[in-house]
Amino acid sequence: MSNGVRLIRNDRLTQKVDYAYAAIADAPVRSIWVAGACPLDLDGETVAVGDYAGQTHQMMCNLVTALEGAGASLIDQLVEVEATAVIAGACG
Repeated sequence: MSNGVRLIRNDRLTQKVDYAYAAIADAPVRSIWVAGACPLDLDGETVAVGDYAGQTHQMMCNLVTALEGAGASLIDQLVEVEATAVIAGACG
């Protein structure tokens, strides 16, 4: 068991971003943080432009892939999932 934080980079997700998709800390209890579940394909391109349902689908697929890379899944005990949708023109 490690006391440090390990960054997880997943080859099944685009590598054209400057962050790790997940981070794991094993002590005092195993915790996983995920980030970057954006609607990006493997080439780093935004999918389903203008289709919020399509983008949400891609985001959830990327989240599942990031969790799998960290040795977890959606059926594990998730404490919090926060998703923020940015809709062009929604605030102006």
